[in-house]
Amino acid sequence: MEYQENNESVFDLNIDSTTATQLNATGKWARFSAIFVWVLLGVLFLFLVFFSSKLGDLLSTFGNSSTKYGDLSAVMSGSLKTIMIVVFAVVFGLGALFNTLMFSFGSNLLKATDNQDQSALEKAFNSYKIYLIITGVFVILGTVITLFSLLTLFK
Repeated sequence: MEYQENNESVFDLNIDSTTATQLNATGKWARFSAIFVWVLLGVLFLFLVFFSSKLGDLLSTFGNSSTKYGDLSAVMSGSLKTIMIVVFAVVFGLGALFNTLMFSFGSNLLKATDNQDQSALEKAFNSYKIYLIITGVFVILGTVITLFSLLTLFK
């Protein structure tokens, strides 16, 4: 089968007015969702910046034990603070990646339906494809980790 570069539809699919309306609404919701999550990520970042100094004090109250090696609560609160900051950074990074892909999908989908732009439609679905691939990888990793946890639990 030869690959032909032309404007003919491979599957003879046409986007009628009803489909274009639905795609336009989908693009609007995708952009809205991405913007909303950007705001939530911004609040998370501000929380991390403003309350990171208080986090050490809060974590030090969870354990006030001393050992022959010194004050265990100071060591533990520092470690827990570092772990929480790393977790927040990972969540922020993944959220930024997912939202960039979702915003790109929504924006390009709106551009495609408003201007009947095939290139924008291809970009939109490419962003969505990458979004779904990354989601699938995380689902598989989560499933594998859960199965290994269950296997070690019932060993």
